[in-house]
Amino acid sequence: MERKLGDRVLLKDVWPAFESQVPSDAVAADVIFQTLERQGEIVCRCSCEQVVRDPGSRIFKCLKCNYETWFTAKTLLKRTSNLRAWLAAIYLKQNRVVITPSQLARLTEISQTGAYEIHRKLNLVVCDQIDDDSLLVPSELFRAAICKRSRETPARLHPVAEELALMASEGNTDCPLQPIDDDCGLHEIETLAITGGDSIAAEDFPSVSANSLLAPFKLVGAAVAFFKRHFHGVSRKYLQLYLAGFCFQFERRERLPDSLLTACLRHPPISYYDLLDYVTSPLVKFPLG
Repeated sequence: MERKLGDRVLLKDVWPAFESQVPSDAVAADVIFQTLERQGEIVCRCSCEQVVRDPGSRIFKCLKCNYETWFTAKTLLKRTSNLRAWLAAIYLKQNRVVITPSQLARLTEISQTGAYEIHRKLNLVVCDQIDDDSLLVPSELFRAAICKRSRETPARLHPVAEELALMASEGNTDCPLQPIDDDCGLHEIETLAITGGDSIAAEDFPSVSANSLLAPFKLVGAAVAFFKRHFHGVSRKYLQLYLAGFCFQFERRERLPDSLLTACLRHPPISYYDLLDYVTSPLVKFPLG
């Protein structure tokens, strides 16, 4: 059961339930098939809904034309392995549990690379759900959290050089591109205290008036603190994806059960090259602002 917004959500509170409900990849496949079946998505290409499937299989067979279909083929989970790890990440994110890729790798016994791929793809799904009329803020406001390199980072420069280079390309000459040391003393946005534990309670999140001019900047400070505490900073390349995950964590609206799983099953596949080519724009969507 998903926890409500006001609950303090800890990993230890929800993980045992998932472990008992989804002990293997085969059971995970059953969960996904049943979800698609409830939504009326299990249909053969001949439009027949009468199908047969072996437990744990990712294929169903049409009883009319005998055609076999991979039911994850047109979803985010196309050709993915470790279905249980995917469901674990979706389940924990749906229940507002903060979990890093390293924690996910340990919990589900998958590689760090696989865990990071799941993390980024889930955040991309969440990002695609953000309304187009959401508040836009300059990515430069998050400079204090940018401390990880990416393929966009200029050689031998600090990761924040990505942001400075972007600003320079847009005609802002006030921030010349120079090597920056880790202790360069960049002006950090005022951050808000976030309490300890395995995750963050909703009541710890700053409550500000939407009409206040300071509200977006206080929320930026909270996001910077969140990125530093849980991810030891982020890269500018994927800043928008991390920001989407942050906003999903603390959004103020109630969610339908399995809403994130449904979104993943309706989202087209995301390839390795889609992630590789992704770059955060100069203005980032910040729906909490």
